[in-house]
Amino acid sequence: MSSLWKRWRLLPIFLIILTFLFTSVFMVPQREVEAQVSYGVEQWHPYKSTIDGTTLPCSIYKPNPADVTRLGGTTAKIPLWVDLHAFGGHGTIPTPDTTYNNMFVLSPWGRNYKSMYADGKEIGTPEPCLLDDFSSSATGWTPMNGTWAASGGAYQQTDPGTYWKVSDRSGSNGSDYTVTADLKETQRVAGESAMGILFRKQASADPNVNNDCYWLDLDNNQGLIYLRLFRFHYATLQWTPLSIEPIKNGDVQVTETDPFWTNGVNLKVNVFEDVIEAQINNYLVALDPNLTYHNDNTWGGRINDATLGSGGVALASFGGTHTFDNFRVQNELLFGESDVIDCINQFIEEFSSDPNYRVDPTKIYLSGYSMGGVGTWNVGLHNPDLFCALHPAFGTTDLFEGYNWIKTYYPDTKGVFCCYDLFGARYDFKEEQDAHIGETVDAFLDGAPGSDIKIDSALHEYSARWILENSLNMPMRIEHPQYDSLIPNVVLPLNPANNYVCAFWATFYPTWWPPNFWQQYTTLVPQYAHANYVWQKWQSITGLTKCSQETSGWTADGLPPSNPSNPIYSRDPNDIWDNFNYSTSVPSGAHGLFSNQGAWGIVGRRSEYVDFQNPLRIWSFWNRATTSYYSRHMNPPEVALKTYDNEHNKAWWLTLEPVSPDQNIPGLARVVPNVAGNSAAVHVKNVKTTTLDIARMGLNNTTSGKVITITLDWNTAPEAETTAVASGWNKTTLKLVGNWWPKASYTVKLNGVTKSYTKTGTVMTIADVPISGTTATLKITIPSGLTNKVSNPNFDTNTTGWAGSVYYSGSGSGSFTVDNVEQAHSGTKSVRIKGGKANASPFLACWEYNPSTTMSVTAGTSYTASAFAKTRALQGVTKRYANGKYDGTFNASAGVGIVWLNSSKQFLSISQSPGISGSKDWSPVEVTATAPTGARYCKVITFVKSPDAAGSSGSAWFDDVALR
Repeated sequence: MSSLWKRWRLLPIFLIILTFLFTSVFMVPQREVEAQVSYGVEQWHPYKSTIDGTTLPCSIYKPNPADVTRLGGTTAKIPLWVDLHAFGGHGTIPTPDTTYNNMFVLSPWGRNYKSMYADGKEIGTPEPCLLDDFSSSATGWTPMNGTWAASGGAYQQTDPGTYWKVSDRSGSNGSDYTVTADLKETQRVAGESAMGILFRKQASADPNVNNDCYWLDLDNNQGLIYLRLFRFHYATLQWTPLSIEPIKNGDVQVTETDPFWTNGVNLKVNVFEDVIEAQINNYLVALDPNLTYHNDNTWGGRINDATLGSGGVALASFGGTHTFDNFRVQNELLFGESDVIDCINQFIEEFSSDPNYRVDPTKIYLSGYSMGGVGTWNVGLHNPDLFCALHPAFGTTDLFEGYNWIKTYYPDTKGVFCCYDLFGARYDFKEEQDAHIGETVDAFLDGAPGSDIKIDSALHEYSARWILENSLNMPMRIEHPQYDSLIPNVVLPLNPANNYVCAFWATFYPTWWPPNFWQQYTTLVPQYAHANYVWQKWQSITGLTKCSQETSGWTADGLPPSNPSNPIYSRDPNDIWDNFNYSTSVPSGAHGLFSNQGAWGIVGRRSEYVDFQNPLRIWSFWNRATTSYYSRHMNPPEVALKTYDNEHNKAWWLTLEPVSPDQNIPGLARVVPNVAGNSAAVHVKNVKTTTLDIARMGLNNTTSGKVITITLDWNTAPEAETTAVASGWNKTTLKLVGNWWPKASYTVKLNGVTKSYTKTGTVMTIADVPISGTTATLKITIPSGLTNKVSNPNFDTNTTGWAGSVYYSGSGSGSFTVDNVEQAHSGTKSVRIKGGKANASPFLACWEYNPSTTMSVTAGTSYTASAFAKTRALQGVTKRYANGKYDGTFNASAGVGIVWLNSSKQFLSISQSPGISGSKDWSPVEVTATAPTGARYCKVITFVKSPDAAGSSGSAWFDDVALR
């Protein structure tokens, strides 16, 4: 084996010859990571996935504090605009100017630019999930040649010989995966040095197949840097070049003295089905600049080659010594939505220390076009309590239908092309239109729609049409043209008589194509239209959305414009490019997507692209949405929630568990509280468990003699798509979250008959409440004699009796504050711990309540401490990994505890609750424990517990603390 690998030393001579045969270049724009973000300019900024630590680059804009309009006196809360990028595009934000002086702007790039903002991780795939940071060893690696060892926290190859050294990673066999690693040349000893990644490497007993692979490397040839992609056949040492391109910065080729090279490079390859894409430092690069596939945000951003199927991964080194680090193999398409939420939470957390310079939680907006429009629909409807308003543009509202459309009318042509443009570059209309969207969906779902019920269920969960009820408190400005070149969501049929597809390309490339070129392809777009449209649902269903929506060509109340006879203002909302309320100058006779006023029809018909350059109209919508729906956004009078799974099942004070998660049977609930009547109407369908945070709803369960009335039925109208009752479903378990007394007896009656229940300190569970066409009525009577030993539980007046900066078994640090910027669980204030750190076990950074006159206890008696906690980006500074992801058992958490003291008020022990981590909305935490022998007093603590002395990052809030 070793002798065969050494024969590869002939490769450099072959490559030098090939270098002169490839003259096209690609550009790798460089952005430096900023330790401190400057004001008033766009910056590149990295955050981290809370799932596995993957770097999540973002573009951000931070307004100058001197320009920020102060709201509420001395406390400024600044709006946040989150903008999602399109399919294959990099993160982008509007050109910063004075328009943004009063807002933050965040554009998450995500780990994969084609994720469709869906989380395929909920389905799971057989692809490997590996992470090696080489901090302690190189377990799983088998060197074939060279000198490989984990050293200095990296994987070092220290043999500078002019032959290829390869090390294989076990367990890396797969087909639809991403491989990424940090590569650095430490020494070049000859004329050429190279370092790279091998993927789909074959392991076979057949010598004609074994070790065949794709080969991607960075080559330093006489000080000039190249990117090279080969298909290598081991038995014959045949190298088939797929791409050899010089790396250029502007017009200048990068050299070995450039910081790009001397600082080390992150190299990434995405491979699924027949698609191969490469990224350098998070930028997609051109593997074939002769291809005019502009939808990849760079010409020729992909190579199509399906010669090699499933295979393993290896690292390679030639002609020098090299360092490899942060090696990862995974299906990167699985984390579209979770990456966006991680970026938002970490962005808000980063800018949350200064009380005069924080994100306003009531003014977080979400927008995007094309795939970004898909993400706006889905991320927004999955998190309606996070966003104040949405601006979805050009995004399909049904991924299942969109997938079928693409696969039917633009199937993958596997690189077969139709023609050349006038510049001699290859152009394939069908390949351009397809963009491998169908193959992308297959990859993140591990199968095609229609092949598995879990896949179909996920596609419904990620299609706005099927979860539209979640938009109840969500004002939106909707834009969609008659045709998006990649994301279909059309009303009018696409046929030769109404060929907007051809019109699009004719306008975009009016001089590049031969005469009548586009007319040759009318047969590629036969008649097709979606059966249902989100905006038609808003129009036809009374009461579906309590916040009025704006669609293209429609007024804010959802009705046609006052002059519908004017063809400019067609009744078809897709037939108007821009919003009726924003049109300032409409040329006479202009209509539809294009007009005789010029390409893109931008005179009086401003597209999303133009909106991003002139965003005042979008910002105007943000202002109107905020003004109209401020109180409703944080404390809605009604909540509707529909979900197909257990991952998108919570909004405000409502949590659902569908009766059949991931089985394409949605659970749906509408809940209307009546604070004055201390009651709520609950309408549920196909819901196994309905959880209501009654304290957050404003219902009273602590005053003696109070009665809580809850009515339940299955009348969930209005519904966007009719939800059938699941076979055999006719009941729900009701969980009421609030401050309950564990030892107290409550009177619970269902339709006048006593009903059994169970109860802890924060949750009353009433099982099997019948749901049918008639209404079931629950009445819960609060007993007398209920006393909370914590006399100042919600901090609304002050913090009397409470002390922050408390640690046990050592000292520590952190920020301990009373917070009235973030929403409290009840009332207006809560206490916060940010960056808590205790330097000795049990590593608790705490708020503590201990007035000795009211906190006496009896040894041998059981007590319950409870609180409500909220976390944002809370995790341990020290992390461990298991199977390529964070080890969730080794993390920071927020909880509540009881500190037991003897008669001399000396420490005895601590009883701690389980905690919550990451980014979670208000959740109950509680611990029930028996006072130990010798206990006479106690303290109640709310804590952040770290995994070790390194402490935690992120924040935790606490409210409504009780000891009973």
